[in-house]
Amino acid sequence: MMDEIKRLEQEAGNNEFWGGCPHCHICDNIVTVNHNDYGVCNEHRVFWYFGTNLFSDWRDEPPGTSQGHVSRLEHYDKVEPWYSRGDDLDLDVWGEALR
Repeated sequence: MMDEIKRLEQEAGNNEFWGGCPHCHICDNIVTVNHNDYGVCNEHRVFWYFGTNLFSDWRDEPPGTSQGHVSRLEHYDKVEPWYSRGDDLDLDVWGEALR
């Protein structure tokens, strides 16, 4: 039950802005490569582009971090992200998970 609540919170909480995996609707983490920002789903080995220069933390990353992201993403498929628009949320599942 708690796993389902966590999944629902992740699904509802982070995909409005940068999207989610088209398979599970989750964004595990965000990586920046050459100022381009990508969402990543490690379970399904996919990533998607969602913006440029949205975060400044790349400036604080040690040298080689961007290349590490590139090396990892080379083994992932680039996909179109899933975005929640609220019309496909299963309110029965939410209600059941919160009881």
